[in-house]
Amino acid sequence: MDQAPRRCRIARTAVLFLALVASATLGCGATEAIPSTAKVNPSVSTFSVDPNGCPATEESREGKISHEAYLRAHPDLTHAITVRLRAPAWNPPACDGDGSEAAQCPARDAALIERQALNQKEVDCALQAFGPPEALSGITSYWYEPPRRLTSGMPTPIGTAFSTLALWSQIEGVARQPYVERLNPL
Repeated sequence: MDQAPRRCRIARTAVLFLALVASATLGCGATEAIPSTAKVNPSVSTFSVDPNGCPATEESREGKISHEAYLRAHPDLTHAITVRLRAPAWNPPACDGDGSEAAQCPARDAALIERQALNQKEVDCALQAFGPPEALSGITSYWYEPPRRLTSGMPTPIGTAFSTLALWSQIEGVARQPYVERLNPL
């Protein structure tokens, strides 16, 4: 089977997700605040994203699925769920000695762009865990970090959660994806 069309559909889905995040960030969509558990804590985060591909190993799904017993008991139902991603690490470089959140410089811009690319990879991998792109429906950005801005003023949105429709078999698979922190039914 030719993988090129599948990769294109996955890429389009990921671009759609980031476009939704960007529109929400710019005030054109939902403006839900990030739950406190999804905020980045640079002194605690040891999580990293592989920029070269999705993880080949799976994690245990234990404790990652809210209301698991109900979802498992109804495997043939399509469930509306929220997929919360782990936040990519954020250890911003200081700008001329200014380490504040508002500091701007080319080194900070490069770090923001790299972090946004890692978030894109994380989204791609989480979406691939659902199966073929045609298996996905109703994808909506749900939460995002407050935007950090480049020196040009452009925001660098980081998506932290999205919602979609899924069967139990998909939910099980996605919960094993290392970039997924939690799955919650809506």
